[in-house]
Amino acid sequence: MSMRNKSYYFYFLVVLLMLLGGIFTFYQHYKLELPWQENKEESVWSIEARVKFRAKKGAPVKVKLEIPSAEDTDFIILNENFISRHYGYTIQPQNNKRYAIWSIRRAQGVQTLYYRLNLYKRDHANVLESTENKKAIPKVQQALLADLSEAEKLTMDALLDSIRSHSSDIATFTAKTIQALNTQSNEKVSALLGEQIQYDNIAEYVVKLLAMANIPARVVHAIELHEGTNLQPSIWVKSFNGQHWLYFNALTGVEGLPDNVFPWGSDIQMATIDGGAKQKVSFSVSKESISAINLALNMGEKLHSKAISFSLFSLPLHIQQVYHILFLVPIGVFVILLLRIFVGLETIGTFMPVLIALAFRDTQLVGGIILFTFITAMGLLLRANLEQIKLLIVPKLGIILTAVILLMAIISIVSHKLDIECGLSVALFPMVILTMTIERVCILWEERGGTSALKISICSLFAASMAHLVMIIPWVNYLFFAFPGLLLILMAVMLLCGRYRGYRLLELLRFREFLVR
Repeated sequence: MSMRNKSYYFYFLVVLLMLLGGIFTFYQHYKLELPWQENKEESVWSIEARVKFRAKKGAPVKVKLEIPSAEDTDFIILNENFISRHYGYTIQPQNNKRYAIWSIRRAQGVQTLYYRLNLYKRDHANVLESTENKKAIPKVQQALLADLSEAEKLTMDALLDSIRSHSSDIATFTAKTIQALNTQSNEKVSALLGEQIQYDNIAEYVVKLLAMANIPARVVHAIELHEGTNLQPSIWVKSFNGQHWLYFNALTGVEGLPDNVFPWGSDIQMATIDGGAKQKVSFSVSKESISAINLALNMGEKLHSKAISFSLFSLPLHIQQVYHILFLVPIGVFVILLLRIFVGLETIGTFMPVLIALAFRDTQLVGGIILFTFITAMGLLLRANLEQIKLLIVPKLGIILTAVILLMAIISIVSHKLDIECGLSVALFPMVILTMTIERVCILWEERGGTSALKISICSLFAASMAHLVMIIPWVNYLFFAFPGLLLILMAVMLLCGRYRGYRLLELLRFREFLVR
């Protein structure tokens, strides 16, 4: 491969890694809605429906309450539960609706049943195409018109003729129909609804008018999302444009649900009761805060997201803790890389300072430096004594490793007796790395002298300290764990750093006299 081709391949690899890392990261944030910050909280609405009634003495009771599905809205139902004493309950789907059904063999006196759900409004939601069975729509339309008299049909036909001339599509037709039925001065409206317009049945007649025009429509009970108790739903109308439902205010004809309005159901009666009387349905709304991470995982589970199920958050907690630590290693290596390539620090290897930095997470920085320096100094003294008897390298390393472990045990016992917690965590130091560090420092001492060996050891401790300070930043730890694609971007940056051939910072200081001249 020629130099030019190698250069092209290098930049292709950098761009590819950055693109893949960026795509994965932004997909997780915008599609899966994982937050950039670990402690971020989101607002979730809790709605409680309360059905209160008086049971007939000695009679079986069956309560049927329409409950929301939220499939064609920007909301997602995170969880739902039922609160009822001695009642059995089920969720029954019927005609693209959902019903909560409570039943009991015997009941007496005033009864209260509760249905509670938690809602979240998605900022980037795409309302899906309605899943309603389109073949069933004509039957529903016919059922709406079955009880109309001939006089009502003639009046409604006359109203439709006027509405058609002032509308251009289903949305404007629905809006004009609502506005027409809310006009008290219209003779046709007065004939249809009576002299005194009752707002309770305006929405019902809007739906019937739209049915006569072959436009599927429903009356919708909607809950306004503001904190309160004993709330009553508002009335809306939704019409079907062939792909999804359009929502309209039943009094003004204005299209679109406000952000703080949640459509509950489309039955004229919200609850039906067999074996009871004097029913009343009321709602309570409260606002709660939950972790944005838990919210994203909850939503992924509800939406059956494969991406969430294959994320690191799907692993058992003890395995997640392992990867929280492992993902710190590339971050520490990157810090060492910057210090070696751009600053010019000389360290004892690349991974030794990173592993020591990991140990500093539990020993704390100052205590870790003291313990590391003390153990290394003791090991150096032992190494110097062993050099006098000319041992082979493997037995020598074995003796030093055993001595290091014994020294760590002694420090732990003494620290425990003196109530010094820092000394107890000395066991977290990687003993093999300590042993190899001692051996490497001794070799440097022999080859380059004591001053050079001491300088490199101090630089290694400084690099480990810098890596530690970056690795303990909670936001950095969370970011790389939640968005592993960032590691691909980090790899691309490391590739770019690997091409640097300029002066190091320490070299500029070293040759400053030449620069002045």
